Parts: sequence; structure tokens; C-alpha cells
Amino acid sequence: MIRLLLGIALAPSAAIVFAASLRALWSLSGTSPSVYPFLCGFGLTVVARVFLDMRSSWFGRAVTWFYVLTHELTHAIATWMGGGKVYGIKAGSDGGHVDVSHVSLFASLAPYCIPLPTVCVVLGYRAWVWFQGAGGEPVFLFLMGLTLSFHFLATFECLWTEEQPDLAEAGGAVFSLMLITLANGAVFLAVLKALFPKEVAFGAVLARTWGESFAFWTWLASAARALWQAWGAQ
Repeated sequence: MIRLLLGIALAPSAAIVFAASLRALWSLSGTSPSVYPFLCGFGLTVVARVFLDMRSSWFGRAVTWFYVLTHELTHAIATWMGGGKVYGIKAGSDGGHVDVSHVSLFASLAPYCIPLPTVCVVLGYRAWVWFQGAGGEPVFLFLMGLTLSFHFLATFECLWTEEQPDLAEAGGAVFSLMLITLANGAVFLAVLKALFPKEVAFGAVLARTWGESFAFWTWLASAARALWQAWGAQ
């Protein structure tokens, strides 16, 4: 019950942050040409998902297998980070599973909030810079857009099409979905701020989120008080 109420309380902030991340992405289209590789990579995933048959084509099944693999690996990594043990990982185009010593909120929801392929792109680019010194920025930005879009689309489809036991383990669907929405919006904004610091005002977004959330709950409390007083007067 506590997590259900907390999920309801997080709903306004989750919606505000998610909308702010979409506005930040949209605002990039009118800025410098340096953002074009990122936008191309982001849009390519969307276009491919619209026209790609994920079930019958071999490429679609390979993409599905890749997502399931990264999903289960993220479960495993989050479990290790929390001090748990991983006994086995199974991944296939029809689903996957990871056997762990115990479950936690972070381990259950990590695959829905942390884009592991994007993290791998960042680590790979850092290794490239370490050995090569410089260069490759357009390819890096393209892959960042590609993997972020892939994570968001695959996560949405995963949650939309099938019931996920991870949500129940984390404290219920309402709480988990609000936390996933809030985390993805915050992660996306943070990545955009890191890639394009002049185009994204991260601090202003946080201040607006706090202000609008506070205003919403203040209004709701006032409305509830007015209804209570009107009902009591009768």
C-alpha cells in the first residue's frame, strides 16, 4: 500500500520529466549541425521498428534476442552490484530469465531504466579516445542516438505487450511504472545535457519539475479540502 501511494505521488513528476525530455529532444532539431548524427541514429531506430517484422524476419528475431540478452545482463549486473549472486542466465528471442540469490528494487527495475547498450557505447568511445586520442565523434553520437532510441522503444513494447513479474517484485505495477518513467526521463535529460550542454538546460528542467509537482499537489489538496467542506456542510 505504501508503494502504491508513493507511485501515485510520483505520477505528476514522472509525467513532467518525461514531457521535458521529449521537449529537449525536439529542441535539438533547430540547433547546430553537430546534433544531426544523434538525431539520425535516434530516428533510424524508430523507422526500422515501424517497418521491421520482429517475429518472422531473422533480423527482427536477432534484434529481439539482443534486447533480451541485454535485459537479463542488466538484471545480473545490478544483482552483483547489490552484493547478490547470479547462478545462470538464459536469453532467447522468445524470452529470458536470470537465476539470482535474491531480488531487490534496483535489480528488478534496472533493465527498464538503464540502457546497457548505450553504456557500452560510452565505454567503447572512451577506449577509442584513450588509444586514438580523438576523432569519431559523429559515429559516437549516431550510436548514442541509436541505442537510446532502441532502449526506449524496446522497454515500452516489453511493458506494453507482456505482463512483467519484475514489476510485482519491485512493489507493484503503479509504483514501478512511475519509477521507470521518471528514471528514463531523467536519464535521457542527463545524457542530452552531457552530449549537448549548451542546448539543454538541465537545472531549469529540475526546477520546473519541482515547481509544477508542488503546484499540482497544492491544487489537489485545496480541491479535496473544498469538497470535504462542501460535503460536511450538507
